[in-house]
Amino acid sequence: MTSTLPETHDNDYRYFDFQPHIVGKYDIRNSLSLALACDLAYKSESDIKAQAEQWGFPRFKFLEDKIAVIDTQGFIMGNDKVIILAFRGTENRTDWRTDLNFPKVKAMFGYIHKGFRSALEAVIDDVLAAVEEMRDNEQSLWITGHSLGAALATLATAFYRHQKHPVSGLYTFGSPRVGDDKFDDFFEPDFGRFTFRVVNGNDIVTRVPPRNFGFNHVGTCVFHDGDGGWQVDPNPWKEFLDQISVTVENLGQFTMVASHLLGGEHGYLTALKAEYKRQHPQFFAD
Repeated sequence: MTSTLPETHDNDYRYFDFQPHIVGKYDIRNSLSLALACDLAYKSESDIKAQAEQWGFPRFKFLEDKIAVIDTQGFIMGNDKVIILAFRGTENRTDWRTDLNFPKVKAMFGYIHKGFRSALEAVIDDVLAAVEEMRDNEQSLWITGHSLGAALATLATAFYRHQKHPVSGLYTFGSPRVGDDKFDDFFEPDFGRFTFRVVNGNDIVTRVPPRNFGFNHVGTCVFHDGDGGWQVDPNPWKEFLDQISVTVENLGQFTMVASHLLGGEHGYLTALKAEYKRQHPQFFAD
């Protein structure tokens, strides 16, 4: 299976324009900024750290666990006002084995995807320690991820909220489903209105694991229709759910579609930048 590593240019990173005061409302500036953080998570530790510093985040922690069947990666960056935790998405065959591990296991807040839980457990102690060390000025905490990383971001948010730790927002991109009805019952009343799940066109990864396996989505869906239109909590995405049948056997070919990638002509970043340009043209004097 070929890699799904995003094809983006470092020049895109100049569009990072995070607004931590906008809480509980979808904002294109925050969406694009956190998508760029997700893209950065695919880079090397040195590249990530250097870019985080350019963005104004001098505090940094690289997250990586090379257990053979997990291979979790991400980073935490912080300054005096905000801390951002970003998880890397699916990059190789090891990650896809995690994605395709459909069995559910019991957690403290319902039944969740077994492979996703294992991937988060590989780094959660480092996450907790790093955030606690950086959070010396009541900084807001934002969590994000793409693909597999979106699932880990959702579980990390649920863990923090279960422990009554403050989280200001969760933005995910191309997220698979994470947990069952009990997970949904825990997550939605507590944090659903602070969660924005961005779906780009016919991104097939947003269809797995299948609903008939007992998995659900959480948060507000923000849907890009592929033709430049955006809708929050839309009907078109719900219709898409009923049009596509996904099995373990055919998932491999579907996951390579361009709409799931962060980069590329039809990827998440291209769609988000176009919408940002439409809403804030003064920021895009190329």
